[in-house]
Amino acid sequence: MTSFDKPIDAFLIRVQDYRLDNLRNNNINAFIKFLNGLVISSLDLFDSEYVNLDYTDMGDEKEETDLSSYYFNNDLSSKVISIIAHIMQYRWVEREINDIRAMNEKLKTRDFTVVNKRFDAFEKAAESAGIAVKEIGKSASAKELRQE
Repeated sequence: MTSFDKPIDAFLIRVQDYRLDNLRNNNINAFIKFLNGLVISSLDLFDSEYVNLDYTDMGDEKEETDLSSYYFNNDLSSKVISIIAHIMQYRWVEREINDIRAMNEKLKTRDFTVVNKRFDAFEKAAESAGIAVKEIGKSASAKELRQE
């Protein structure tokens, strides 16, 4: 069984966010809950018939060294863990874009041309990344994804 900690660790290496750091430092349980939710929400974009991504909450039976009590029901390869982490990053960027959109709506009465230009570039890059992420699971070879 593979702990959710594996894709979470791979995700945290890719993303730096002061809000995540603050959440971890101020409320570790909320931090773990957020990251578990991010893993779970990422699984629906993983399109593979070769990998079983079913998971179980082990509760108090989890390993002492693991933060998450969630485990995949089988051992995942490093390739699959990496794909899940990429999808988590995409989900995280989606959330950031939605936050910026909401802020832009509230600030529309002012001239934020520079901010909007930067946001548009960020949004286009995220859209391209989203397309790439959605294709990762499909393009990985069956041999790489099969559980051994």
